[in-house]
Amino acid sequence: MTEKKGSLVVIGSGIKAVGQFTLQAQAHIRQADIVLYAASDPVTDIWIRQQNPNSFDLYQYYADDKARLMTYVQMIERIMDEVRAGKHVCALFYGHPGVFVTPSHNAIKIARDEGYDAVMLPAVSAEDCLYADLGVDPSVPGLQIYEATDFLIRRRNVDTSVNLVLFQVGCVGELGFKFGGYVNDKFNVLLDYLEDIYGPDHIVVNYVANVFAGDPVIDRHTLAEYRNPDIARKVTGVSTFFIEAARTEAADPEMSEKLGLKSVGPGRNSPLICHVANYPELATRARSSNWKHQAPPGYKYSHASEALYQTLLDLMLSPDALRAFRADPNGFVHARPGLSAEERRKLLIQHHGVTRMMFKRDPLQEATRFVGAALLDPRLAHDYRDKLNAVKQSFDEGNVSPAAYECDISEWLIDKGYATTPSAVRQATKEVYV
Repeated sequence: MTEKKGSLVVIGSGIKAVGQFTLQAQAHIRQADIVLYAASDPVTDIWIRQQNPNSFDLYQYYADDKARLMTYVQMIERIMDEVRAGKHVCALFYGHPGVFVTPSHNAIKIARDEGYDAVMLPAVSAEDCLYADLGVDPSVPGLQIYEATDFLIRRRNVDTSVNLVLFQVGCVGELGFKFGGYVNDKFNVLLDYLEDIYGPDHIVVNYVANVFAGDPVIDRHTLAEYRNPDIARKVTGVSTFFIEAARTEAADPEMSEKLGLKSVGPGRNSPLICHVANYPELATRARSSNWKHQAPPGYKYSHASEALYQTLLDLMLSPDALRAFRADPNGFVHARPGLSAEERRKLLIQHHGVTRMMFKRDPLQEATRFVGAALLDPRLAHDYRDKLNAVKQSFDEGNVSPAAYECDISEWLIDKGYATTPSAVRQATKEVYV
């Protein structure tokens, strides 16, 4: 009998209690032999234990009198002990498991070096929550991210034409752990450094994502105001600073010319376009286009056989199914009921582009298939005619827009198994020779 070989999947619980788990992460928790977790709230702790009673809280390895480095090594070695014992291990860390999580990266590296399967799955981080709560787009005008202590001791250079995010501003200079919270007595060192860069009047947001049902902390103060003890006390071990760009960077004419960009406007410091002068005119044109919208040439609906859809769903949401596929791809796809020979062949290619295109149907080809089926099945043709008449009546009465007319009939066609549009059906019908 072959000895069971261990494996490791590292997942994140997100920031908000329970609500930000992905479906994939939930499946790994339920199907793991053991879950080793370091969540950030008691609700998630309890939920994990309910999903898989064979769980252990890694937070027990923290202590007030212990360096964080030793805690991390304990977590790494506990994870690896379970993997080496032949178990399918699910290691969970709050937020994103790769963001400010030393044990996750090291456990994966050691596991892979020792020949075990080890992967990390993405999750919601504090940074992601910041984007949502503050309305920030990291691409506009750009973003720099640093850990506060490292930012100081390396004297990191700051490009003030892009936004800056500083993590762990509530424990500057701290290398240990405190269950009761941090004193943060080196906070003024951070303020001094930031004032040298931005000046005392620049606004800085103290941000803390909400873990439960309330609102996030979004406190805006100047750098000078953070020297007020009452304001400084609100900066905690889970605080993140968001510092908006202080200036706009002009486009470089020479580089713009090399890229073939003849007219480059001023840079934007915000993702918002709804405040620009010509937005009302653009909005009027957009509403008119939406009213009469039709799917453009080149657009393909997502549609597939139920067997193909369920196969991909199982591979995405069932760790056991994914392991079976990786162990024996040919055996797995041939054991799936309902798959066509062509679907099996393409699944075995294991290329994301090939798999994607199995779900994307050409509307004209689908319309031709529908017209052929309707010619052979009078009931299908009659049902289509009745649907057209019903929607046309609503359109004539002013109850639906041209766009809704097209969409309603397209949904009917998709429901019947044909990923196409009435426009494509009309074109295909013209090409029928009797």
